[in-house]
Amino acid sequence: MIAHNPERAVRDQVVREQILARLELEIAAADKLTATKRAELYGALTTKPAFNRFLRKTKTGKLRVDRSAVAREAKLDGKYLLRTSDESLTAEDIARLQGALRSRTRLARPEVNNRHAPRLPPPR
Repeated sequence: MIAHNPERAVRDQVVREQILARLELEIAAADKLTATKRAELYGALTTKPAFNRFLRKTKTGKLRVDRSAVAREAKLDGKYLLRTSDESLTAEDIARLQGALRSRTRLARPEVNNRHAPRLPPPR
């Protein structure tokens, strides 16, 4: 069953926008670099999973934000998969049980509720 959490959707969007802002800062001057330096920058950026999923290299070796990857990821904002091996449960049962589990987790760790989207370290 696929579930949607509107609060998580907002958080996913904010985090993605932060990642894209940082990535655009990192590659802003890349076109002026030599091909070797640009390749080094590409290699360094691809070691970071957050950047790697939105970074693409053109045929000429220029670094760009992969807008199709951004659009694909935006479609998943706030969505997550709930699955069980108990085939007797209905979708409503699974959603209710997941909600109860989430509320227990919140009670056990209240600091998680007050946490905002993580901040990325400042650019180099």
